[in-house]
Amino acid sequence: MNNRIFDALACGLPVISDCCDELREIFPEAVLYYSNKEEFHQCVKEIENNYEEVKAKVDEQWPVIKEKYSFEARARNWRRLWRNTERRIHGFNKTISKILIIIPAYNEAGCIEKVVDNLERNYPQYDYVVINDGSTDDTRKICARRGYNFMDLPVNTGLSGAIKSGMRYANYYGYDYVLQLDGDGQHDPKYIEDMITEMERTGCDIVIGSRFKTKRKPVNFRMIGSQLLTYAIMITTGGKYIGDVTSGMRLFNKRMIKRFGYDINYSPEPDTLAYLLNCGVKIEEVQVEMHERIAGTSYLDFKNSIWYMMKMFFSIFIFQWVRRREKGDKK
Repeated sequence: MNNRIFDALACGLPVISDCCDELREIFPEAVLYYSNKEEFHQCVKEIENNYEEVKAKVDEQWPVIKEKYSFEARARNWRRLWRNTERRIHGFNKTISKILIIIPAYNEAGCIEKVVDNLERNYPQYDYVVINDGSTDDTRKICARRGYNFMDLPVNTGLSGAIKSGMRYANYYGYDYVLQLDGDGQHDPKYIEDMITEMERTGCDIVIGSRFKTKRKPVNFRMIGSQLLTYAIMITTGGKYIGDVTSGMRLFNKRMIKRFGYDINYSPEPDTLAYLLNCGVKIEEVQVEMHERIAGTSYLDFKNSIWYMMKMFFSIFIFQWVRRREKGDKK
């Protein structure tokens, strides 16, 4: 594609171009396309007769161009490619950051660009990897087209499988910390430093980005379920309290990276928190604010939420007591 097309659109000028599938995918309506002489004349007449309407469609593209195709966006892409290339050249003993952000993504085509672009633009000090968990939408295509650092799982393994893959990646490359960040845009990376500070201050193994560290839970069906899980963990751990047991924003230290990467007993769910507390793992919380999903809907509808709660209660009250414990863990 000719870069002058982007320059012209950025200046608010109508563009006529021959048919190009890649360009049509980016600008399906803002550019007028032709494949023969007659269609070219029609494009010219369209501009002459409906200039204001054509101009309005062009003006709508400015945010897209600024976000993805401006000089700053291209600079970010080059920086990302350099970071990934440097890592591959130097191998697992060379990491750009001591922190890796794991972004599990299943059918997050509507969200993943904004999530990753926000990281690259505002938090370049952190490394990240998108775990495309067998998505059936365009998540993989977007990651490949944008040059994101991502792992492509051939089938959907669920959240546990995606996190386990990311933890093994982090262990292989020698990271000190891993942050789990959902691919739907609900988690705000601005709290990462606070979570790292809390981990270093307390010497804990896991820090949870909690919506309810200093704030009360709202009264609704999902929060009632969350509170019941909090009580279940308190009952089975001798009174240890975790306010936001279902938060998916969690920071793990090097010890937990290996455990979650290679031990089948470790999954990113509330029942594992109870199990870990009983094994002597120290867990802290940091107050955060979370956003609504950028796009799409959560898989936890009413029916799935009931089933999820039943599984968690069974595991917390019964199954965790027969889980195998690592050497040195409390019995």
